[in-house]
Amino acid sequence: MLPIRYNGMGILSLQDRRMTTFFTTFNAIRYSKTPIDRDTWKRYDQDPIWHQRFQDIQAQVMQIIKPPAPLTDTTLAELELKTIMDQWYSAVYKSHLKISAPHHIQVLEANQAIGSRAVLAAWPKRKETTLQDLEFLHAIRTRLGYGLPELLQLQQRDTPVPCRACLKPNARAVPEHLSSCPKILTQRHDEVVTSIREMILATGIQNVITEYDVGAGADKCIDLWFRDPNPKNPYQPYYMVDPTIIQAFPANTSDKPATKAKLQAAYNKKFTTYGQIAIDKGATLIPLPFTTFGAYHGQFKRFTKAMAKIAVTNGAIDPRKEDHFAYYWSTNIIFSIARCTAQYAMRAAHMHNVAV
Repeated sequence: MLPIRYNGMGILSLQDRRMTTFFTTFNAIRYSKTPIDRDTWKRYDQDPIWHQRFQDIQAQVMQIIKPPAPLTDTTLAELELKTIMDQWYSAVYKSHLKISAPHHIQVLEANQAIGSRAVLAAWPKRKETTLQDLEFLHAIRTRLGYGLPELLQLQQRDTPVPCRACLKPNARAVPEHLSSCPKILTQRHDEVVTSIREMILATGIQNVITEYDVGAGADKCIDLWFRDPNPKNPYQPYYMVDPTIIQAFPANTSDKPATKAKLQAAYNKKFTTYGQIAIDKGATLIPLPFTTFGAYHGQFKRFTKAMAKIAVTNGAIDPRKEDHFAYYWSTNIIFSIARCTAQYAMRAAHMHNVAV
């Protein structure tokens, strides 16, 4: 049972926390300077049974964590439950990695990237953060690395067969490929673009152009183009926003996913293609790379914050709601990725199964 940040489901065991809770509580009393706490500790410390129990638990806690050096009354007093448990969870997570199969290591590593666990952490209190049954099952099984072939109704074989949906050379009909099968990429991409466009419109900006031709050649249009009504730089009033979704990890190898590096590479590729064009057109280029797990490049967070500021400037939201706006829409967009990834993976699997 691990926290979501360590690829758990967030259901934590009270049994695991019992010993450390006892230690931190008594430790706080032990080093407190209030009369009632000092008296309480004195009573417990003078009781041989409680004194020995505390010493035993302290010794166990010191085995769990790397104790601060030097180990003094002050450093002991500053030990908090969160610090101890985080080291404990980290150790358990690393032990899982040592015994996991290569595929599950890929899943665990991919799910460590920022944004990838948002669908597990957010409460389904509104339509945008609610997944239908199949979407939810796909999202959960994707992040656990279990049960996706059964959900997608793929025939289990020793050697995966080629994907019959796209007929792409070397593409195998495995869940990781079907989440990014070329046959469904455009539709999935368009749905995510729509979600980002809704955020921009919510700022009070009226004219947001999709598939804007920037003159970069055939099939090279910017997904979203709009003008900032109050730009910081009057010579650069436009935005060129171009999201892309990459596969969380390769389907044909057992290599660990270098998510941060892959997102940065996708980000750099957009600048190679559109960077000079953006300068020539007086625009700010905003590449927004995501993975199929919902992990995102740091530019996404900066962009949602920039949109929140524009919303305040335009009077679309109360200034006190600026942070909420950024969180609200970033969560919506990540959920849209989970939702359409599940829907189109199911569609690709169906196309493959029909063709087999």
